[in-house]
Amino acid sequence: MVCFYHASDIRGAEMTAKRAVPKILWIALISLGLFACFHLYLGFSRPLQFFNVALNLILMAGLYRSCKWAYVLAIVASLAGPALVLPYGPAMTYTVLVLNSSVVIPVILSTSYFFRRA
Repeated sequence: MVCFYHASDIRGAEMTAKRAVPKILWIALISLGLFACFHLYLGFSRPLQFFNVALNLILMAGLYRSCKWAYVLAIVASLAGPALVLPYGPAMTYTVLVLNSSVVIPVILSTSYFFRRA
């Protein structure tokens, strides 16, 4: 997986030191893991769900490694989810909105983890 790091990561001891993942971000990582399990279960009846499994696992890895592309993709995917289920009715839309908020809110609160100053 390609992930670009900030220039400060390659100086001296910082190269070997790993930044800790913010505690609030673990909520998003665990939620994505649970969503991946759920989509894997659904995948046996609807093969398109395997794409969602892959997306969730890629997002988990990218968010854990503080990749900026994962930050943007997590927010976009979480906000696009409710729009994609609009044809299934308001109950499904609200359910997806609430579940996706367990990803997007911790990610937004962890913005400084992804965009640190030099």
